Amino acid sequence: MAIPLDKDLWGNGDEYGYSLKKTDDGGFIIGGATSSFGAGQFDFYIVRTDSLGDTLWTRTFGGVNDDICWSMDKTEDGGFVLAGEINAFPQIPDAMIVKLNYLGDLVWEKIYGSNLFDRVFSIKENINGEFLVSGMHQILGVNENGWLLKLNPDGDSLVSILWRSIYR
Repeated sequence: MAIPLDKDLWGNGDEYGYSLKKTDDGGFIIGGATSSFGAGQFDFYIVRTDSLGDTLWTRTFGGVNDDICWSMDKTEDGGFVLAGEINAFPQIPDAMIVKLNYLGDLVWEKIYGSNLFDRVFSIKENINGEFLVSGMHQILGVNENGWLLKLNPDGDSLVSILWRSIYR
């Protein structure tokens, strides 16, 4: 079944949805990027709808450069956790994780990475309330390695790199 979304979700720029989850009340949460709203070129764009597609709230996160939300997950406390990258263009990106409560209020925002390319593309909450995050981490400016992070419920890294594998 197609869900018609509010027309006020779209601005004069571009909006992209990269992740979609059904919420416990039958609505939806969409994560992606927008150039119409927020602080910069592109920003994390989060849209929460009811079961009919009517907007309950929207949020943007990021700075003056491109910031993209690639993935999100519902959390056991009823909130949401978002994973993506900050300063994706024209700078060198770092991984960014954002935790929201059920109303979309910011609980915490954390930046992870080095002075090279660091991106996260997927996030899941485990049964202990910890977050497992996967992405890529660049070493020595050449190799791109798979990156798996395990974060505690406050977003602090338990072990910065649990697994690493080079891919081309």
